Amino acid sequence: MNTDLHKKVQEMSLYLEDDAIAAVLKITPEMVRDIRDGTAEIREIPSSKNHYAPVVQVGSVKTAYRQKVISVFRVKGGVGNTILSICLAYSLSREVSTLLFDLNFSLGGSDAAYYLGLPPYSDQFSTIEVEPNFHVIQSSDADIAKIPELPEIIRAARNDYDAIVIDLPNVIQKWVGDVLSTSTSIIALTSGLELETARLESILVGYRNKDILVVLSPLVKTKDTPKDYPIVELPHDPSIGKSFLNGEMPSEKTMYMKNMAKIKDLIFQREKRSVLDTLFGRL
Repeated sequence: MNTDLHKKVQEMSLYLEDDAIAAVLKITPEMVRDIRDGTAEIREIPSSKNHYAPVVQVGSVKTAYRQKVISVFRVKGGVGNTILSICLAYSLSREVSTLLFDLNFSLGGSDAAYYLGLPPYSDQFSTIEVEPNFHVIQSSDADIAKIPELPEIIRAARNDYDAIVIDLPNVIQKWVGDVLSTSTSIIALTSGLELETARLESILVGYRNKDILVVLSPLVKTKDTPKDYPIVELPHDPSIGKSFLNGEMPSEKTMYMKNMAKIKDLIFQREKRSVLDTLFGRL
């Protein structure tokens, strides 16, 4: 291992988060963690020109995805926010370890618990395994007292998961803003109504530093959408609801799930590169 790089990452970790270290070194947060843990493959490649320093390559087993915290957000109910959150998290879990964080507080349970057939809430944030690579953190109105801790809880979860999808309610409160600020990406789900779009745009302008994707609900009324953001239009697909009613996860062959792949590509900005290019980054 390149001991200089390992030492540098160790020292930076004392006062910087993984994302900040990754930005400075121009590598992924996964690489930062692997270097710090001593599991990364680091090698120097001599420069072909004498006056250039050697190129350092870092190999990490989790670099196909740059870790993301994805908040799914809307400003009105009935647009399919929870269905989108579940389907996106499930789609991601086919490739990387994924956490669905249910923050859609409601009395008597949530839609996510209903769709996934989860047991009743405990009196604290609890994690349930839906499938080996797909976990859900449940929450309820009883957890409201812990809301100030949410950003820290989300940051801690990043140590265990490659992708975190957060199902947010359609309320504008400080804690929702804190979660959006903690996120790396925001999916803004809308039915396309003019007033809804105007309200959504007024909120999104405060998060220009985030990766923002606008998704048109299958229940779309019009096509008035926030400007200057990538847009994905979801199809109306009755098979999704039927799958959940039957206690099954949706098939990846459905049109709705195929659009989850489009959303993943836009969020993670996948490039058509070779596996070697994906696995190795340059400092």
